[in-house]
Parts: sequence; structure tokens; C-alpha cells
Amino acid sequence: MRHKIISGEELFDLIKSLTKAEKRNLKVLTKKEKGEKFYIRLFDLLNAQEVYDETAVLKKLRQQKTRKNYSLAKKYLFEKIIASLHGMGTYKYADSKVRDLIETATLLRSKGLYNQARRYLELADAEAIEADTLFNRFAVNFWSYAFALNSTDTRTSLMEKTEELNRTGKQLLAKAEEYLNIYHIFRLVRSTQIANPFCRSTEEQEKLSALVAPLLALDYEKIFSVGSRIHYHIALHIYHSMLARHQESLAHCKELISLVKAHPKIDNSVYPQLSNYLGEAIKARQFEDFENYLAEFYEGIRTVPDFHEKKLIYERWLLYQIKYLIHRGDFEAVIRLMESERDRTQAYSPLTRYIYFQIMYHLSVACFFSGNYPESWRHIMKILNEADSSQDIYIYAKIFSLIILYERNEADLLPHALRSAYRSLLRRERLYKAEKNILDFIRHTQAVSSRKEAVDLFRELAGNLERSFEDPFEQAIQYYFDILRWLRIKTSGKPS
Repeated sequence: MRHKIISGEELFDLIKSLTKAEKRNLKVLTKKEKGEKFYIRLFDLLNAQEVYDETAVLKKLRQQKTRKNYSLAKKYLFEKIIASLHGMGTYKYADSKVRDLIETATLLRSKGLYNQARRYLELADAEAIEADTLFNRFAVNFWSYAFALNSTDTRTSLMEKTEELNRTGKQLLAKAEEYLNIYHIFRLVRSTQIANPFCRSTEEQEKLSALVAPLLALDYEKIFSVGSRIHYHIALHIYHSMLARHQESLAHCKELISLVKAHPKIDNSVYPQLSNYLGEAIKARQFEDFENYLAEFYEGIRTVPDFHEKKLIYERWLLYQIKYLIHRGDFEAVIRLMESERDRTQAYSPLTRYIYFQIMYHLSVACFFSGNYPESWRHIMKILNEADSSQDIYIYAKIFSLIILYERNEADLLPHALRSAYRSLLRRERLYKAEKNILDFIRHTQAVSSRKEAVDLFRELAGNLERSFEDPFEQAIQYYFDILRWLRIKTSGKPS
């Protein structure tokens, strides 16, 4: 395999991404080569650096009086690393084995070893059925006819074999049509979710329902492809989540986890499904199996070889752990967790911006309920200074900043902050009952002169919010900040 000449920094990043086992495998492979291995010297120099410094590398190479071409050495080292990773097979997709078997079968056929070739093709077909990879099954069907032309098996005539292959081909076409119909709806639903995570307006809800209607009309028991069933559940999990039906969404997440575990070759990673479950469980406030699923999700940090996937698992595990501790009211534990995870968080930096802002927000909440208002303010300001003002996290940070200012008795800053929050909400054409109730409460507190008046305002806000939370879309602020807990503390001094 030939690759373009890459930059030294790209090569450095690749080397730094390797695990100890992968580096050891590269060294073992290169020991078999005779003569001077200049590219291994280059590997050792780059591997020893903490930050890429090409000038330092070239200086050391000159000191070693080498006349090798540096650009070609980079390219050769890159190819050796890639070949080593391919050889380990760690990063192969579930259908890689099928492709290898088909390739072996065609190779044997080219050598005239037809019976051996046919047996490998049969193995490929069995593997493709287990992995539910339709395009590989089409490839097996295609090659089966080509092999039949040269077959020494006289038990079945070529015409009979052709008719059998055609029947199988038609069945595969029907299966492919079913899969594509479901998969295309899944892609549209997923794209809709990315553009607009919550369908709050009647028009948005009607469009989404029309999109999903063909799926809802299906007889699930008659969906015969496991791959189709997986995308069916993913699409409906997203659909119910966008309509704030988190219990229904959670049920589809559980089905997904069961399906993927039962058919690991179809979807060889259960971690995205576990992530979906944990996210929905928090929104649904359903924590019956949460700790078990969270522990299973955490295992991915240790077992997944792909650094990018490992990073995604780690940052989401950290966020879910923080949210769970906050739900339990263990705010000090959140602060201890962040302190204990500081080095590892740095190792996986930069975190995905969405996750980073979520963690900052919930860390601010933990500091707030722990009574450390300066730290709470510092974390919430990171969001207000860095996040896009069109994001939900920015809006909720605006609202939460008002509550922090109220607790800090920053009466001179509140009027300006209140006007800014109103403008942000109006600019997005979204001012829901819960949000309006909170902003009106903050505005009215500025005229309060006695403890009794303040308590009355807190109780009035609690009543208004409880009524508005009957609408599931109004509960979104509760996912970010348990305002009812704060109101109970303010009226009774107790969170429960």
C-alpha cells in the first residue's frame, strides 16, 4: 500500500497514538529485516519527544552522520506502522473476516484449486450471514456463479445451481430493500435531531411524526434483518427523545443493547448504545440499572483500542457520573471526582466542546449546592465566554448565572444580567413558561424587603414550575439545574 509523503507532525501524532503493545509489535516485525534500519532510529527519536520538534530531530540525525533521505524515511516509517497495525487486526471491522475469506477463495480459484476455493466461499457466506453484511453476501452470490462455471461437482447441474443462486439473489434484494427503507428513515431522523434536538412546536412534531410514520406502521416481528432491527430501534429512540418521551426512548435503548450483545459481529461496539441508554436514563430519571450500565460503559476505556472511541467513552462516562452524583445530591463527590480525574482529563484533551460545556455547567451546579459561589460563577462564566449563544447550554447558563448572582447578593449586577437573559431568549424566539417564571421571579426579588416576602416568592415560583413541568418540554431546565431542590432549600432549609 502506497501513501503520500506525510508531514513530520502527522507521523509524530501517529506514533504518540500507539499503545505499548502496538509499539512492541512494530519492533518485533522490524527485527526480521536485515541491515541498517534508519526508520527505526527515526521512530525512536520521535517517540522520545513530548512535543514535536523537527529541528531537534534533524540535528540529532546530522550528529549521527546519516545521509538517508528524511522525507522518504518518514514515508517508509508511516507505511511500516500502518502495516503493523493491519497485521495486528485490532482495528478490523466485523466484516473484514468475510472480505479476507472471499479474497482467499478467489486466490485459490486463480490457482485452479476449485474445491478449496468453494469451501472458503462457503465459509465467507456463513460469516456474512452471521455479520448480516448484505454487500458481502451479494459478493459471495456473484462469485458463487463464477465458481460454479469451473466446478468439478457433478451432483448439481449448472442450470440448477444458477436457479438456486438467482433465488438467493432475489431474497437478498428484498432484504436489502427492507434495510435501505429503514436505514434511510434512520438517517433523516438522525439529521433532524442534530439540527434540532427537541421538537417543541406543533409543526416540528408533525413533520417528525410524518417522517417516522412508515416505521411505526411496520410489523416488527416481520423485520427479518438484525441490522434493520438495530436501525429501527435507533430511529425510534431518537424520535421519542426529540418528543421528550424519555421512558419510551429508554425502552428502545434497552432493546438495542440486547440486540448488539446478541449479535456482536453486526455491530461490534455496544458502547454507543450504552451511551444512549445512560443519557436517556438521566432525562427519564430512571436509575434502576444505571450503575451497572455505567460500570459496563466504563470498561470501554480499558478495552477499546481506538483512541478516538476511547476518548468519547471517557468524556461521556465522566459527564454521566457527574450527572448521576448530582441527581443523588452528592455535590462534594462531584468536586472530588473532578480533582481525581484532572490528569486523565488532560490526557484526553481537548474534550469535545459539547461535553466540555456540559461538564463545566454541572461542575458549576455542584459548586453552587456546596456553597462555593465564586467557583460556581467561574465555571459558568467559561460557558458564557466561550459557548455559541445559539446553544441551549448558553441559554441555561444565562439563567443559572442569575441565580448565582442572587445568592451572592450582587444586586447591582442583577438588572443588567436579567435584561441580557431576556434578550438572549427573545433572540431565539423561545421563552417557555418555566424560563419566564424564573426570570420574573428574579425581577420581583429586587423589590423584596422581608424574609416572609422572599419565602412567599419562592413558594409561588415552586408552584408555577411544578404546574409547567407537567409539560415534558418544560422540564428541560431540570436536566441542567434542579431548581426545585434549590427552592425547597430556600423555603425550608432542606433539599428533600
